[in-house]
Amino acid sequence: MTTSRRMIHLGFDSTPYPAGTHICFLFNDDEEQRSVMARYVEGGLDDREQVHYYVDSVSPAELNEQMRKLGVSLPDEQDGGQCVFVEAEKVYCPDGRFSVGRMLDRLADAHHRSVREGFAGVRVTPTVREESICKALAVRLWAHFFVPRTQADGGRHVSFFSSENL
Repeated sequence: MTTSRRMIHLGFDSTPYPAGTHICFLFNDDEEQRSVMARYVEGGLDDREQVHYYVDSVSPAELNEQMRKLGVSLPDEQDGGQCVFVEAEKVYCPDGRFSVGRMLDRLADAHHRSVREGFAGVRVTPTVREESICKALAVRLWAHFFVPRTQADGGRHVSFFSSENL
């Protein structure tokens, strides 16, 4: 028996992707990051997903303001509703250290909780600028989920893999 996966829109192009697709963006500058991520967040909201954005270079309030200036229609409440903006450090290193296993557990928990709460899924935007965390998470994710294909997209490296086994 074949089951079809829900298709989602990432916001920055019109291509539909299977729910659970992982995208790894590399940006040329902060302006490009804000523009692409605004469309990505908007795509999640439009697809009835709960959107988590882990902020590292500005405060959650500043991110809220930036998103609104870029035309994203955000819910009024961003703390536990459809849109959750939180400081990355509180998610990645709540006790002062990063644990890949704990982070993977948090991502799986976020997905399951969002579905229980009636959302179509969860869209997580973990901004990572700390190189050691980025490398550790990338290595673990690649090993855990298998990477079936990679493509270049407008100067950005985009990696796709399935999260079906969360």
